[in-house]
Amino acid sequence: MNLKLHLPDIKKYRLHLFVFILVIKLFQTGYFIYLTKCSNPEIEIGDITFASGDTFSYTGAMENYNQTGSYYFYNGKENVYAGRLPHYSIPYLLFRQFASQPLAYDLLAIFQLLIECIATYYLIRLFLNITNSNIFSYILLGICLLASNATVFSIYASPESLSCSLLIFTLYHYHKFLKEPTNTNLFITGIFIGLLVTLKAYFVILFIPIGIQFLQEIKDIQWITLRRIIAKTLIISTPLIILLSPWTIRNYTLYKRLIPLQINSTAGYNYTNAELAFRRFVTAWGGDFIHWEKTSAGCYFIPNPEIPCEFKMPAYAYTSKYSQTDIDSLRAKFIRLQKHYTEPLDKEVTATFDRFTREYKNEKPFQSHIIAPNRLISEFLVHSGSYYLPIHSANPCFHPLQLSIKLSQSLLYWMSLIIGIPGIILLSARNKNYLFAFTPISLIILFPIIFHFTEARYFRTVEPVLYTGASYLLLEVYKRFFKVTA
Repeated sequence: MNLKLHLPDIKKYRLHLFVFILVIKLFQTGYFIYLTKCSNPEIEIGDITFASGDTFSYTGAMENYNQTGSYYFYNGKENVYAGRLPHYSIPYLLFRQFASQPLAYDLLAIFQLLIECIATYYLIRLFLNITNSNIFSYILLGICLLASNATVFSIYASPESLSCSLLIFTLYHYHKFLKEPTNTNLFITGIFIGLLVTLKAYFVILFIPIGIQFLQEIKDIQWITLRRIIAKTLIISTPLIILLSPWTIRNYTLYKRLIPLQINSTAGYNYTNAELAFRRFVTAWGGDFIHWEKTSAGCYFIPNPEIPCEFKMPAYAYTSKYSQTDIDSLRAKFIRLQKHYTEPLDKEVTATFDRFTREYKNEKPFQSHIIAPNRLISEFLVHSGSYYLPIHSANPCFHPLQLSIKLSQSLLYWMSLIIGIPGIILLSARNKNYLFAFTPISLIILFPIIFHFTEARYFRTVEPVLYTGASYLLLEVYKRFFKVTA
């Protein structure tokens, strides 16, 4: 039996679908703007745009360039000239040539939303190209229209929204290259990867699965095969080289060393040595150092009077070498350092944190090397999935009916994990396209395990990819159990 519904052809009615997507996303965005204005009016930087915690280092640095001719941001201690790459803020700079600062921010938000809508359409096209299922492509469209965790970032001056869109464009064009392996398709793929890397430098790892697929062409060592692989590598990497070259040359003239991405792992942010040592200590036993979370170790060691911290040191965080009294003493010194910085105290607190870290790893190697990474993965993935929505009881515009929105986003998030991850692995295997599965899995490894970061926003970028995996698995289950084509 064939399941046939008279749905508009996705390829033929692309403009109609784009307008439909845009209308839905405009309603969503308008509601989020209203709620965010109620909840956090202090972060308004335009009529429809808001500042994130990193805005000062992105568009803030570009605003300095617009006013002074020098690209930098102030980190609280000194000016940083090679922090965030400037590429994300180039649209903002263009808008500033004819618009006030608030209007430029609003135009940036509109730009991000338009790109998101285009990317949503291309995600549906990608799914249709893979499955040839018009019906399940519309199911994926419905999921994307309901999902708002990416949309909510479009009203912030931060690269999360654009990164999500650029990842979709990358996947679309790489799949197109695999089906039509022309140099043009490969170069276009390189353009989108290059742009993505300039927004989120860690996405440079996407070259790994692509390189592996290139190497699979080697049947035997012949010069013509190697030359073809070298040529492909140059074609796909050339856009990134072009994008980074002016920035790298400029940074070399300033710092007399090669800085192709950013000056250091913290993008020039002013973290004391003690805070970095604190992070090493907490993550050694699987703790979370995010200080604005009331249930994390971060709020315990970096207290904020406005956040009622609920964290208590767990029993597994101790060793025979240090006790609660030692932790309390160290915490008191660390808090004193946060209020009044002195270099001797910074060195003392750093040395103590690092000593506790060594003692923990030496006494509890299984905990630190096996259990702790799994705790961090759990912190990274196991949450409501609706954290970034401006819907909470403290919002003056809160209404209990809004909880249905949070519930829907939580259900979509957990669907993306439970169904989406196995679905995207299956899709990758069936289509011999490693980029699909590599992207979410690599972020799970990269952030909680290698970087020890557990903020949920680092995984937001790949949620549309997981929605694709979920739709693919649902399609395969449907075809298998109902013996139909869709």
